[in-house]
Amino acid sequence: MDVKGLSRLDAGNVLFVFTLALIPGPFLMGLADRKLNHRRGLVAAAHLAAAAGLLLMAGGGSGYIVSRLFGVQQMPVSYDLVLLIGLGFSMSAQPLIFAMTRQAVGVENAGKALSAMNLAFFLGTAMMQSATDPIAGLWGLPVVLLFMGSSLIVATLAFLFFTRPKTP
Repeated sequence: MDVKGLSRLDAGNVLFVFTLALIPGPFLMGLADRKLNHRRGLVAAAHLAAAAGLLLMAGGGSGYIVSRLFGVQQMPVSYDLVLLIGLGFSMSAQPLIFAMTRQAVGVENAGKALSAMNLAFFLGTAMMQSATDPIAGLWGLPVVLLFMGSSLIVATLAFLFFTRPKTP
């Protein structure tokens, strides 16, 4: 609202469209999972796409690279809206991580593993909120988005490393 000069209603409308993208996203990711039959790659690609969206959104901020390339002070709300829709679709791959977790453990440990995964999601969110508060206070929202996008890239690379197929 502050960065783009939006009213509460306008900001709510943007977030509403973002939320709408979250509704068909898991369904479409499920279809893609069945069609591609490469869940690990789909999860990684979706998360890297989300990271790219966050970095592009930051780049559209006042004085950042994307806005400079387009010769404007900052990118318009419609630019952010398109990126938020893409972010909504791409982050819809996260439920596939629960399916991967379920596949990785025996039936007797499924409940514990899924609970641990759920806890990891919540703790990760809490850690990111705690980390981004001082960043926002010191450097502003675009740097928060840069931090989040960069963190997502690092986390995705860690995911790929720790879920790599075992070599005989």
